[in-house]
Amino acid sequence: MDNDWNSCMTVITYIIIIFLLLYMTASLLTLHGMQKKSLTKNKHIPFVSIIVAARNEEQYIRNLLSSLKKINYPSEKIEYILINDRSDDKTGYLMNQFKNQVKNSRIMTIKNLPSDRTGKINALIHGIQTARGELLLFTDADCEVPENWVHSFVKNFDSETGMAGGFLVLDNKNKKTPLFHYLQSIDWILLCSLAYGWINLGKPLSVFGNNLAIKKSIYKECNGFESINNHITEDYALMRNVLSRTRAKLDFILDPENTVYTNPANTIKSFFTQRKRWAVSNTKRGLLSIIFPLISILIRILIIISLLSSSFVIGLTAFLLLTLMDVAILITPLKKLKRLYLLKYIFFFEMYFTLYQLFFTPIALFAKKILWKSDNYTVN
Repeated sequence: MDNDWNSCMTVITYIIIIFLLLYMTASLLTLHGMQKKSLTKNKHIPFVSIIVAARNEEQYIRNLLSSLKKINYPSEKIEYILINDRSDDKTGYLMNQFKNQVKNSRIMTIKNLPSDRTGKINALIHGIQTARGELLLFTDADCEVPENWVHSFVKNFDSETGMAGGFLVLDNKNKKTPLFHYLQSIDWILLCSLAYGWINLGKPLSVFGNNLAIKKSIYKECNGFESINNHITEDYALMRNVLSRTRAKLDFILDPENTVYTNPANTIKSFFTQRKRWAVSNTKRGLLSIIFPLISILIRILIIISLLSSSFVIGLTAFLLLTLMDVAILITPLKKLKRLYLLKYIFFFEMYFTLYQLFFTPIALFAKKILWKSDNYTVN
């Protein structure tokens, strides 16, 4: 029995080494992509449309609307389209207050949801149909944008760029922040870093709909959200449309003036709902988007097995090397975004990340329904 157990642990050790090499290779490629600097390209000042869809967001939308009022961009070159998607709280009232205070703003109210669309996609389609902007900018009701947000997007769009995303943070430096929020912020910054690196390598993994811009001409060319009516991650589906149906280039912006603050999940229940939707959507993504989380979850499972066995040293070494790779990816964005203090939570983050990956991977494979903004969607 001892010989069998030792042989098993030897095999696990070799597998750990293989997966660790794969993880390190992916990390090094990400770092290589992150070295490619985005240049300020565009001096044209286009007319832009900021589009926000909201459903029952009275708790957060005040902060978003306050940040929109502070945007530094010529007033004659901007419009605000707020879509009230079937809200039964004060969301519509707060939107009306904004409309009364800010010119070039209008509100659209959605009363009914077609059976073949998600609520957010349906709302965004209605907003885009009336948009006059050459450039369409998107964020969410639970976000806050910096005052130079529009300028930061505009200057990164040259004649070839059709779509661009930006970084997100979930910790507010001016407020006392729970550990749970810090961990979510590291998580988002790591996700954005991967997206940033691989877009620069010509292999886009993702963009995020709460910090996103697209030329309206490119949106029309790829038939936008109209062709992805019921996708539960509309931002990723739109990106795939742009890549497959146009010749436009994609960009991802690492710039404090472009970085959007988004509210973290405050409860385990809201976190569960969000990550369940992400996990299920990952099964419908491209090969690279599946390989990365698969390598990560497998090596973490093997590390846990090693830490609980006679191969403790191997497991600990692998855990430290994995952590080092994550730090290497995070260090540049954290410096740029003035959030190096988050590194002191890195070991907590690795444990948090491991636990939720272990929990959500089987859910992604077997989930049949998703609850999103009080609507239920069947997973096909």
